[in-house]
Amino acid sequence: MRVWRVLLLLSAFVRAGDDRPARHVDDPELQAAIDQAIERGVGHLKKAQAADGSWSYKMDESAGGLKKQPTGGMTSLALYALSASGVPSDDLSIQRGVEWVRKHPAAYWPDNGAQTYSVSLLVLALTRIDPKGLRDLIHSYAQMLHQGQQSSGDWTYALGGPTGAPPRDGDAASRAAWRKGGPPSGIPDNSNTQFAVLALWAAYSLADYDVPERVWRKIRKHYIKGQLDNGCWSYRKVPKSASDTMTCAGIVSLIYTFAALDPRPEALERARKSGPVQLGLRAFERSRKRGISFADYYWLYSVERVGTVAALGDLGWYVDGARYLVAEQADNGAWPKWSPSLAKPQTFGTIPKPKRPKAAEWSRVYETSLALLFLSRATY
Repeated sequence: MRVWRVLLLLSAFVRAGDDRPARHVDDPELQAAIDQAIERGVGHLKKAQAADGSWSYKMDESAGGLKKQPTGGMTSLALYALSASGVPSDDLSIQRGVEWVRKHPAAYWPDNGAQTYSVSLLVLALTRIDPKGLRDLIHSYAQMLHQGQQSSGDWTYALGGPTGAPPRDGDAASRAAWRKGGPPSGIPDNSNTQFAVLALWAAYSLADYDVPERVWRKIRKHYIKGQLDNGCWSYRKVPKSASDTMTCAGIVSLIYTFAALDPRPEALERARKSGPVQLGLRAFERSRKRGISFADYYWLYSVERVGTVAALGDLGWYVDGARYLVAEQADNGAWPKWSPSLAKPQTFGTIPKPKRPKAAEWSRVYETSLALLFLSRATY
């Protein structure tokens, strides 16, 4: 088993150190536009970074004005997008962001909302930036994640545990008891669950974090039991209504889970060929042919995860999405806020000039980060 872990780690480092985002498409004009879009998107995120090293999200309120979204989650997402887009770990924006994370652990405590997302994205960012140098930090947050798993195998928004600072003194057992805290709260869903799975896989395969086998087994049971007859997954167990994004979540989560529980070489390849995964991939292809709106950045990022993790040979999914993102990028390097009015199947032609941003859209950390994660094919 230890030999398998070493081989997996080595192969994962090779994947993390490949030529992303310079994987070329056959269209030279589109490839040049993609490279430029990534460069400009990175520039926007760097400009949006606060003086203290964090990122926040400016969001229009119905009554006017702006409100600030939780900083921890946005900082995690921006760091992940920058690193995945080729920004080196010694870049000032990365260093300042990591330093902010170290100085503000309270941003990831259970009383700060959307904690599963925030912590998961942080683990994904740190394992991308420096899985060896940031190993202890990665392990502490990965432990928080696996301890936040529900008995049913899934995750809620909250990871449970106490609020406030951890004990400054005391032995390892007392600190572990603090991290574990009370039971997780809230209603579990497959969106939070998939991000926890992504993060645990990254910590396991890149930072040698020992995820307990029971965690993987509960995840596998959850997703197999929750798969609908048509191969799809729903957002929650009830109601059981097929969701395109959650079908992507189920596919990727099962691939990683099957692979983590398989000690033999080429575990990922066997996981991709498993029955539940193949059933899910057929549902995924049906949704693509039906015409899903690329204006929904969360859907785009879901498509990227499936395309990369399932190793889909046909890059049509990437070319279509890249053309849309290149066309929609604003002059300031950001991508505009998603609107339900844009939720219709997309068609593609020549690459038009970037659009000018509206005044209220000066900082679109969420949209820009998800667009960059798609363009850079960020998933391990």
